Amino acid sequence: MKYLRTGAYLFLLFSILFFFLKKTDKIEPSIENLLAVLPCASKFEKKGKYWKGIDSRNNLCGYAFLTSSMPPKVKGYGGEIQALVGIDKSGTITGIEILKHDETPFYFGMIEEAGLIRDIKGHRIEYGYKGLSIVSGATISSRAILKDVLGGAAKIAREELNIRVQLEEEGFKKEIILSILILFVFLSGFTGVMKRKKFFVLLSSSVGIVLIGFYMNSPFSLTDISRMLTFHFPSISNFSLLFIYILVILGSFMKKPLYCRCICPYGTLVDIAGMLGKNKKIESPSSARFAGFLREFIGIILLSLFLITGASFFLYLEPFQWLFSFKGSTIMWIFALSGILLSIFIRRFWCLFLCPTGGILDRVSWLFNRLPSLLKRQKGS
Repeated sequence: MKYLRTGAYLFLLFSILFFFLKKTDKIEPSIENLLAVLPCASKFEKKGKYWKGIDSRNNLCGYAFLTSSMPPKVKGYGGEIQALVGIDKSGTITGIEILKHDETPFYFGMIEEAGLIRDIKGHRIEYGYKGLSIVSGATISSRAILKDVLGGAAKIAREELNIRVQLEEEGFKKEIILSILILFVFLSGFTGVMKRKKFFVLLSSSVGIVLIGFYMNSPFSLTDISRMLTFHFPSISNFSLLFIYILVILGSFMKKPLYCRCICPYGTLVDIAGMLGKNKKIESPSSARFAGFLREFIGIILLSLFLITGASFFLYLEPFQWLFSFKGSTIMWIFALSGILLSIFIRRFWCLFLCPTGGILDRVSWLFNRLPSLLKRQKGS
């Protein structure tokens, strides 16, 4: 197991280097893309960070721009969402083409299903965010699209079309409230674990499953670990998610990660299932070591495969996101429910044997707790 673990981490290191070497951020839209978002134009002239659309009578009819080239450049769940947007002389958004994104198919599928891109087309920029709603369950991705599209369109409207636009900082107060509630969840869990008070542990788990699971649909997962490894941290407009990252890492300073102990929404469902039956606890140290190795190994391999191929499928195997949004295929639901129901017979079966995120957080916790003794040994030598 030792050599397999070492090999897996070397594979991960190679995958990270490969990810940054093959990374290409610059995208140039084709004439077909430009015509699709600004159909009134027959030709285009590049002007700084955007294109002027010229009609058949040689008159200006609008502008097209890449969201990745215009402020505010808000990040989605997997990084910047690069879209081409058209806006005509009246300040109406005439089209959107998504050229590149690193969102999971699940989140982006929810946005397409909700019709957000369709709703933005035909929207007058002077109305700001009125009439456009963030997609529940895909909050971060849909907010990034709205802010990027409307932010870039508003800049052109002010500077080129002389249209007065005032975009209010949508969702800022909500992010502050969410962050306070998230802090409450982690502090309750920390108090319960340190003081051995079941009430606080139960409080942390209960609020966590409602807030982080069902409401935010943002359980910490391999997707988040991949973002941290590739430095795709959430923007300040998604401060609540960034706050979860910070608190999960701080909680990993404990002997066993705080998030896994009492905050993970899926782990809470696993614990509830365990209460329904007489489940067996793994007593054998060798079995426990193998279980820890297995989930950590699975996590490292899945992360590596994602970084090399760019296929979000490898991060999508965890059931967290689609379970709490009540989405997913029949096979997905069978997989998600099996991980919970098996815990009726074997205590925390998913958490102990299969959870890749938990396996990696356990390794982070091990490193944090081993570091002082390693430093002390180094000083002594």
